[in-house]
Amino acid sequence: MKILWVTTFRSFGISNKNDNLQKKFIKNLQKLKCKITLSVTIFKEQNIKKNVNVKGINAIFFKNTKKLHHNSKYSQSICMKNAMKLFDESYDCIIWSTADISIPRNLINKIRSYKEKNILMTVFPMYYVSSKNQISSYSSNWGLDLFILKISSKEKVKKLKRIINECPNFGWGCYEHFFSSISDALNIKDINICKNLIIKKYNNDRNAFNDFRNNEIISWKINQRYLLNYLKKNNLNNLFAKGSMYYLIYKFFNLKEMNFRLIIIYFKIVFKLPIVLIRLLYRKIFYL
Repeated sequence: MKILWVTTFRSFGISNKNDNLQKKFIKNLQKLKCKITLSVTIFKEQNIKKNVNVKGINAIFFKNTKKLHHNSKYSQSICMKNAMKLFDESYDCIIWSTADISIPRNLINKIRSYKEKNILMTVFPMYYVSSKNQISSYSSNWGLDLFILKISSKEKVKKLKRIINECPNFGWGCYEHFFSSISDALNIKDINICKNLIIKKYNNDRNAFNDFRNNEIISWKINQRYLLNYLKKNNLNNLFAKGSMYYLIYKFFNLKEMNFRLIIIYFKIVFKLPIVLIRLLYRKIFYL
């Protein structure tokens, strides 16, 4: 199997914790039994090439020299645009992920088990690892940090490139919402493949990089506007932008992949839903 893997890295040499997480991610990729081309876009991050250019991975680096909109540090849409310059029919799939997760060796066999030529896969939920290194097996961690996309036709590849251009993304937030919409835009199957995959999501050392929550909220709202414009242009459901993670989780629901752990997590999510709806209604009524 030949994979085009798209990701970004934080600067190395600023936080030992983040360095170790990213190095672990790279080592996980080295252990996978497949050919990986790693598409890495560098914005202003430091010490990327010497830490990522390792044996067993064909790393291709793109250097972004243009100033980003909204004073952003990075852009996931630019990362995807660069990656699509490399993509051709020799690749079996494209994987987009963050670099603060663990990748199990059985991921490749899991991907192979789905024979569809056109499919979008994700893994929800991951095993959340707290800042105290405590693993929560039953946490409904909202992030979607891994997408696997298989597309076989030239028409779908061409359309994918177009919609990537139509949905700019700067800084933090909303790119998992865009990625989730790809299956509808390309009219392909989407599925959650979490069963028997132990993928850990680690808590970054955010303070070392001044990742303040207020800045993330501002960034998310900007990206939501870009997302809404793209959805409208392509006649796609606004719930990808306004339906929160509940809609994305519902969209990828896969009965085949259910196990005891996932039943418990979905039960917790459904139990919380009325409370979330009441809070949203309260805000609309009293904070107009």
